[in-house]
Amino acid sequence: MKKSKHQYSSIQSLADEIASKKENEWFINSIREAMIKFLEDKDETFVVKVDTTGFGYSEVRIMIDCESDDRKLWVEYESLGKRIRLSDDDLIIRLRK
Repeated sequence: MKKSKHQYSSIQSLADEIASKKENEWFINSIREAMIKFLEDKDETFVVKVDTTGFGYSEVRIMIDCESDDRKLWVEYESLGKRIRLSDDDLIIRLRK
């Protein structure tokens, strides 16, 4: 499924805005790669906007399920020693190769 020119323009604008605010080259390249894959509808790449409406001031956390459905065994994911906490309007970009 190809995206319309209008959708491409919006996504491209978003990618450019994010890139202009970040100096981390890896981050910028990852965003661009995700947007291109999303536009080409490749693999299982997608972009999700976080919405916590109805949950008060809750945050979204990323959990490692340790190959179990038992939530007591789950561990919160950390990157560079920090837990990832997402809020309204944050974007989640999933890349699959």
